[in-house]
This record gives sequence, structure tokens and C-alpha cells, in this order.
Amino acid sequence: MNFIKDKFYDWLESIKKNCGFFISWLVLTLIFGLFGVWLPILNDLSNEKTIEYGKIIINGSLSTYSIVILIEASITVFSNPRFLKNYYLIILIIITFLIFALNIFIYTKILDGKENGFVKWMTFILGITSTFLSIYMYKFKKIDPEEGADAAIEEDNERVLENVNNNNNNNENPVI
Repeated sequence: MNFIKDKFYDWLESIKKNCGFFISWLVLTLIFGLFGVWLPILNDLSNEKTIEYGKIIINGSLSTYSIVILIEASITVFSNPRFLKNYYLIILIIITFLIFALNIFIYTKILDGKENGFVKWMTFILGITSTFLSIYMYKFKKIDPEEGADAAIEEDNERVLENVNNNNNNNENPVI
């Protein structure tokens, strides 16, 4: 339970560091990323028609949004310098790709015209899951250029210390 609590506090700290950027990213993602969902709702409201939310969910816009937002979040994690060294990040990517694959599967059902309750609910659930997962993975984004430089310096320092501690290194320069 402490592991989850620590990860949540890490996430909060990364949000606090650049709160304005996070809020603008979130608002723009939810407004423009889900434009294919909002537009039919607004169009139906302006025409005073009966809105069929199931049809709006099943039109494919929510599935494509889920796929794209997961790809963006995955790229953010892949670009983390500690990606291959951190088993937590590897497990997070595996979970992301499983959700991504399920999104693709459901999207193919939508393209095939399989409009049943299961596909509608799975599309909705995957859309919400993808959104929250990408919001969580936002913490790995490198926004501040100085933050990226600090991470590179820290990585270089760790590599130097690792090479110094390994007396098996025959090079005179501990960085190489």
C-alpha cells in the first residue's frame, strides 16, 4: 500500500512543479482530443433531436482518442532516461500496451459494425481508463529544460560512480 501511496505523491509533486502546464494540457486534451465526441452532442443539441449517446460512443471517436492518448503517454515513458532500469516503468508500459491492444480490438469491432451493448460499454470504459492512465503517465513528461539537464547530469554522475565502484574498469577516464 505504501508503494501506491508513494507513486501517488510522486505524481502530485510532478503536477505541482508545473501546475499551469498540466491544467492546460488536460483541458486541451479533453476538449480537442474528444472533439469527435463533443461535436455530435453539440450538433444534436442545436438541432433539438433526441441524442443517442450510444451511437456517439460507438462512432469510433472515443476509440481513436483512447489509442492516440495511450501512444502519447507511452512515448513520454519511453523517453524517460530510467526506462530500461526501472521495472515499474516496464510494467506500466506492458499494462498500457494491453489496454492499447484491447482498444484496437474493440475499434475493429466498431469498424465491422458490431453495435452491441458490450462494445459500447467497453469503448466507454477503455476511454476512461486510457484517459486516467495518460493523466498518471503525465508525470514522466519533461517540460522544464533545466529538469532535463538535471536528469542528464544525475545519470552521468551515477554512471561515473558505478564505474569507479567497479574496479574492473581498465580505462583511466571513469566516464567512458
